This record gives sequence, structure tokens and C-alpha cells, in this order.
Amino acid sequence: MNCMHCYCSGGPVCGSCSEVHERWWGLVLPKPSVFRKTEIDRLKREWPGLSSAYDQVLAWTPKSKKGLVLHGETGHGKTRCTWVMLRKVYDSGYRLNAFTGTGFANDCSEAFFAGHGAEWSRKISKCDILFIDDIDKASFTDRVSSEMFNVIDSLTSNGGKLIVTTQVKGQEFVDRFKNQSTGEPLRRRISEFCTSIPFNL
Repeated sequence: MNCMHCYCSGGPVCGSCSEVHERWWGLVLPKPSVFRKTEIDRLKREWPGLSSAYDQVLAWTPKSKKGLVLHGETGHGKTRCTWVMLRKVYDSGYRLNAFTGTGFANDCSEAFFAGHGAEWSRKISKCDILFIDDIDKASFTDRVSSEMFNVIDSLTSNGGKLIVTTQVKGQEFVDRFKNQSTGEPLRRRISEFCTSIPFNL
């Protein structure tokens, strides 16, 4: 997905490659994006008690042993901070896929309705980092639950990293699933492959 001539080689970036790179980043970002100009210093001034959490997220790299699960109340900068970190990761040449929980569920349902769900799932899992924002807000039908587990299982089995944000965890997360026999394995998978960072004051 990224330009293989400049960004992945570590050499100087030409104008053409820079334009391609920015265009792809625009496709990764949510639209309309409010994260393009996030200032971490402003977040730390607004929520000084969360400075350590912000620093942990910003220090993460794809070479870390595990991905991340950020949990806590809404409005404290989990998503904004993650996008700042992901931009650095993207600029280093790593492949990203990003969804909201709702967006993942909608795209999954539409892909299977159109008859290319299996292809969609394979494509989503073939990246270096998968980011699912507000994963707990997905509509966890049996299909969505099953495919989310399959995508995450395939991603992590192949060395990819998962990053998620959520307002709930543990049993409260499992309770969001219509079929809790799927919710519990997914919760365990996230717990096993992600370092937990609380965003609670």
C-alpha cells in the first residue's frame, strides 16, 4: 500500500511518492477526520492525570511484543492519541487498516450480502496493524462476531498487531454479544495479544 521506493527504503522522499503516501493516508483516516492536527501537549494540559497513558500509546511501535487495548470513558483522548501514534507508524512504511466498531460491522455485513465476504476478511487481515476504534459499539450479530474473531485470529497468527479502543472490558464487553459463546473467545484473544492501558482518571 505504501510507496516502496522512498518510505520503505528509508531514503529521501520524492515529491511523487509523498503525494501517493498522503493520498493513502487520507484513505486510512476516518472521514471527516478530526485527528489530523491533534496536539498531544493540549491533551496533556486538558487531562494531566492521563499523561502516562498518552506516553505509553505514543511509545508503542509495531516491533512491540503486543498490540494495545485502550479502555476508559469517552472524551479522554484514546482515539486522538492513537491516531497520532499511527501516523508515525504509517510514515515508517507499515500497512494499516482502520475501522470504527460500527464501520467494521457495516462493511462486514455488506461484503457478505454482496457475496465477497471471505475475500473481504482475508484482505482486512493482511496488514501490519489493524485498528478498531470503539470496538464495543459494533452490532455483534453472529456473522459480525464470527468474522471479527476470524480476522483478529488471522492477523495475530501472522504476526500482525491489533489496536482497539473500548469503553467497557471483561464481562461487560462479552455481554454486548448476542452470542456470548463468541464474545468470550474474542475477549480472551484481545487480552492475550494486547497490552491493556486504562484511560481512567
